[in-house]
Amino acid sequence: MKENAEYLKTLFMILSAGSNFPTIKWLAYGEFARELKITDKKFEPSAIDRIFTSVTSASNVLPEVKPFLGADKDMSRFQFYESLVRIAFYKYRGTPAAATVAEAMRILLEEHLKPAYDNDAWMRWRQDNIWQLDIDDLLKSNLAALTALHQYFFKARKTKSFRLEEAIELFCRVGELGLLD
Repeated sequence: MKENAEYLKTLFMILSAGSNFPTIKWLAYGEFARELKITDKKFEPSAIDRIFTSVTSASNVLPEVKPFLGADKDMSRFQFYESLVRIAFYKYRGTPAAATVAEAMRILLEEHLKPAYDNDAWMRWRQDNIWQLDIDDLLKSNLAALTALHQYFFKARKTKSFRLEEAIELFCRVGELGLLD
């Protein structure tokens, strides 16, 4: 899995962004598993539910890790990785192609994950164009909009937080607040 660490982290980010960032909810995880097309007579869809439940179970987590997790029954990144290993183990155990869990994981990656989720299509552009900008360049080019946003939310409204409802309001009023170029 080490050589696929960047791919797996990006995959988790994609899934959690469409679910409940920085975690994945059960329904989003089920949809992810359906997109992989990994279920069959030997590995039934109910196995996906059991894996999700077992890796997100509070009894599985060390007490010192609990404060860093999302809501109960949401899947964090380390739990996502564990779920992939469990899927590989249960799907490919006892098959000649996968004598070890590492081989089962390789098969899962090559035959199901990478064909279903090609991160390179858009990730390379981000790495080459956005992430190569000096932070100062990015900040300076957006300074006027960021200053207006700060003035509106944190000084005029005298608030210290930025809630979802306020983000929606911002996007609805972006033109009248002068945040467009």
